[in-house]
Amino acid sequence: MRRRAYVADAETVTTTDGHTLRSAPLLRQVVDFDTLLETNPFGETIAVERAAYAGLAGQLVTGSIAAARASLLLNLAGDGRVGHIPLPLVACDAKTAAAESPPGAHQAAVWAYLMAAGERRPVIVEPPDSATASLAIRWRPRDEAEPLLVIIPTRDNGGDLGNFVASLRERAERPDTLRLLVVDNGSRDPETLRILEGVAAEPGARVVPLDEPFNWSRLNNRAVELSDETLLVFANDDMLMLSAGWDRQLRGLLSRPEVGAVGARLLYPDDTVQHAGILFDWQGLAIHDGLYEQPAEAGPCGRWHVTRAVSAVDGAFLGIRREVFAAHGGFDAIGLPIAHSDIDLALKLRASGLKILWTPHVTLRHFESKSRGLDRLDPEKAARNRAERRLLAERWGIALTTEPSLNPLWHQATLPFRLLAMPSEARLWRHIRLCGSANPWLPYRGDEPAAPDQAGSSR
Repeated sequence: MRRRAYVADAETVTTTDGHTLRSAPLLRQVVDFDTLLETNPFGETIAVERAAYAGLAGQLVTGSIAAARASLLLNLAGDGRVGHIPLPLVACDAKTAAAESPPGAHQAAVWAYLMAAGERRPVIVEPPDSATASLAIRWRPRDEAEPLLVIIPTRDNGGDLGNFVASLRERAERPDTLRLLVVDNGSRDPETLRILEGVAAEPGARVVPLDEPFNWSRLNNRAVELSDETLLVFANDDMLMLSAGWDRQLRGLLSRPEVGAVGARLLYPDDTVQHAGILFDWQGLAIHDGLYEQPAEAGPCGRWHVTRAVSAVDGAFLGIRREVFAAHGGFDAIGLPIAHSDIDLALKLRASGLKILWTPHVTLRHFESKSRGLDRLDPEKAARNRAERRLLAERWGIALTTEPSLNPLWHQATLPFRLLAMPSEARLWRHIRLCGSANPWLPYRGDEPAAPDQAGSSR
């Protein structure tokens, strides 16, 4: 299905002493349906085919022009029909732009869309705390009491493990439905063994010993084999859950058949962001989106404050349905035993037309690689990491340098979203073609998307 409409970047215009000055550009990215449910960072200027507009005209909110435009964009995005042109083709007055969109226009459009969609979009909408905040969107789970299994590999890190398990239960809306499967990878520390014994005695918890060389992918795959719950969460042991009702959020998102996996916002101990999704095509590599940003910083298009599609999510906290995990072969325990199996799994899911979601509404503090250590500080681990990167590149090729959510005007000389530079014409057209394809998230293997008309839209 080709795109039937496009949005473009914009820039604000200010006038001083009769002279027109142009200020900061409004850089946008691939239009995402989940983002649009919470807020509209894509503007109200939409170039749309007459036939597509005529087909939707009777469904649009008509309370105001702003609401009608928001309604049009939401309906188009819901069917995956909106592309993106990464050039500032629209100018708006900086003083009046905010006033032109009356409070509640986007909210009215969302409510009207969801009422019309009915059970096709089982969403509960809660009003924002302020006029500038995003809507609180909660997807209704297919079963509110469905058990949620959290798989936690560990070794000699009992203190962190005990704190993490306690935070999961304390912050859950339905702690009675939580199941815990701790894979003990050969702990020897007496205090850790004592804590493991205590965890095993808790309701709904098990500790399974697997004393062998550390292989993150195998430990998690083995845990799946030893369980039968339908909803799975893979989690590191060196974290604390910060979000109340995190289990409700995950159940709702994983109830959606178009969603392959869900990742969480991870914060460093100093409360800066470690992970807001994984961003491809930054200096030819994958990097954590939002890296080192303050939690209050929303980022371009509000990307660090809204649920949205991403290229991949970190396996430190990853939710998935059992049947989806099994159908895609799980984690690669042979070729990618330690560090990159989460990216490989995300690409396999995307190749099937499934959506990878990241949400800030599930947030954890992560003491990164506390028990295992950092790969870059150990020559042997660094060499293994490079070998996994090479295998990933051989397997997926250009897919690792293709990122729909990255506006090509962002310069890649620094950390993401720090500098701007005018890209080449070829790069601009590459982004336009990507966002205009049937499924921008389908992994590319060459100059054209692999099987572009077979996977459907992941929106």
